[in-house]
Amino acid sequence: MKRIRLGAAVAPFAVLALCAVAPSPAHAADVKGLTAKLRKGLNSKNDEAVRGALEGLIDHGGEEALRPLLKLISKMGGAGADTSYWQLVHSAGGFRDRPALEALADFIIKKKKAPYARDLLFALENNPSPNTAYALAKVLEKGPYDLQLMAADQLAQVATTASVDALVAALEREGDKGDPALRRRIMAALATITKENMGDALNWIGWWKANRSKGLPEPEDPSERAGGTATTTLNKDRGRELESVRRNPNRIIVLSARRPDDDPKDPGRDYNYDHMEGILTEMKIPHKVVLKEDFEEDPQKYLREAWTLLINCNNIQEQCICKECRRILAQRRAQGGSLGPKKNRLYGCPPDCPQGHDRVQYRLSDKTVQAIKRWVEAGGYLFTEDWGVVEVVEVAWPKLVTSNKRTTNDPAGNPQVERTLVKETVVPIMPGRGMTSRPLLRGVFTRPRPPAREDGDEADGGTRTRDLPPVENPTVAVRHKWKIDDESPSIHVVNPARVDVLMLSDQLGQLTGGDKAVAVNFRVGRGLPPGAKKRRKGPVTGGKSRGRGLWSELLPGGSVLHCISHFGKQQHSRDDTFVLQNLILNFIMESNRQHGG
Repeated sequence: MKRIRLGAAVAPFAVLALCAVAPSPAHAADVKGLTAKLRKGLNSKNDEAVRGALEGLIDHGGEEALRPLLKLISKMGGAGADTSYWQLVHSAGGFRDRPALEALADFIIKKKKAPYARDLLFALENNPSPNTAYALAKVLEKGPYDLQLMAADQLAQVATTASVDALVAALEREGDKGDPALRRRIMAALATITKENMGDALNWIGWWKANRSKGLPEPEDPSERAGGTATTTLNKDRGRELESVRRNPNRIIVLSARRPDDDPKDPGRDYNYDHMEGILTEMKIPHKVVLKEDFEEDPQKYLREAWTLLINCNNIQEQCICKECRRILAQRRAQGGSLGPKKNRLYGCPPDCPQGHDRVQYRLSDKTVQAIKRWVEAGGYLFTEDWGVVEVVEVAWPKLVTSNKRTTNDPAGNPQVERTLVKETVVPIMPGRGMTSRPLLRGVFTRPRPPAREDGDEADGGTRTRDLPPVENPTVAVRHKWKIDDESPSIHVVNPARVDVLMLSDQLGQLTGGDKAVAVNFRVGRGLPPGAKKRRKGPVTGGKSRGRGLWSELLPGGSVLHCISHFGKQQHSRDDTFVLQNLILNFIMESNRQHGG
């Protein structure tokens, strides 16, 4: 096995002396000038000036260059544009020198209760500097529980002696009776870096003492793994959870709007706008496709054994299925003629149709939606997309999330509902502030890249920040995009205290009058699924969990995840595709875990 060299040992007093050196007056002047340029650029919304100042501060390095960013971030709090906030946060996490990164860790620990502390740690996730190990080690030792979990995951991407030292030290603190989830992540990170599997804490500690001087094996580059789905880039701990999902077939249902083949009016016609079953098949996740027609007849028949329900976005509007109307519209389309006005993705019936119209609506009944609601509140996991907010979510939980809608009167004076529908577009997306430690966002924005190495170019700064490609430049405000299908209902959060906005877009908010949400999640009910009840009664082994709230091993009630647009639309780039795939994977794996899978 090829091994890479160990970093040179540095005496503790030498490190202290290095960190204690005061900045020269010239350097202090540089920082002052760059800070002034940054503030001016933010106030005037001059992105070029902002990026130039941030790149200068990062390349300057040191705590004195980092400090102005941290002050600005802490002052922003929940105010200001999310794009500017994330530009500052990513830049703060983009410093590559050890003094700045250790100062960042100290700030995160000091402000551990603040939402931005989570986001600053998250910003280190894609930092290629091996010096991140020193920052992550501090957070792993002294940070709150959710940040410790994040730090353990991130250390797996730093293939250095310092990283293994930090992980082994944490394992010593935890022992074999420590928090089970944190120990799993620590040992998964150790296995990733060392390519060994030592089993328990004592074995890992003993093995590292005996083998530390031998160096580490050449790290694997996850960006080079073959495969077109997010499952190919999972870390070892999430990979283990995925295998557990695959061992539990028939627990995931995809609800399809295709009409039955024996339907007397519309046999076999597909009314789905998306086909999540296709992506699940690609990811080798076992599932069962159920037609809405069959589901309506007896929801409990399918929900009784289900853990997760995914509902394809589908055509729920009242529409005409008259064959002559369809023939006339198809003929006009072929001839390049006008099809008339379009509403809710449908064209109206042509006035010259000689036959009587045949109007239908393939929408879940209120009775079925209420059955789904009861199932979720008893522990089920429900994913909906796009028009699913209209068909299911706002019907079942109108006090939590709805579409952006208002009631008006039609020309005859009858009440009608008008919704804010977004035209087809692509918007930049980012996490919700303070959401980055949420279990559902684990690995969602991780960019597959070569692990940081102690003999890598980034150890001493490496390439100047402004010369990095956009995907690697931390001063680039937004890295991911979301495609919105034509006439997608925007998401309106009715109760922000109960609903997590996991992903959002400033640009989307400008199009909808303020509704920025791209993906939302909330928990409802107090029931526990049968598998969880058995687990609660069973013996506690391997230590007691320190997780609370969303990080608890047992979560009461069920979970609802909804996003605007479609699963299958997010195909701009590999990274953009993986964002939604990772989100769905986390949702399914959490459901599997909560049900005792």
